[in-house]
Amino acid sequence: MFFFLDASDRDVIARSRQDSHRLGVAVQIGTVRYKGLFLEDPLAVPWPVVDHLAEQSGVGDPSQVKR
Repeated sequence: MFFFLDASDRDVIARSRQDSHRLGVAVQIGTVRYKGLFLEDPLAVPWPVVDHLAEQSGVGDPSQVKR
């Protein structure tokens, strides 16, 4: 699955201090795997994907991705 975060992904994500940054990195990792490139608008990801990535990356509030 493109939006599954493995241990190495979670290590990279954990380097960010803020929830918004951690979730943003998770979204970028997933979209690069899925599309092969970074999205011009990182918020153009379906909300269920953001929810799924927030849960995996330990971000309690998925709306942090908007920051």
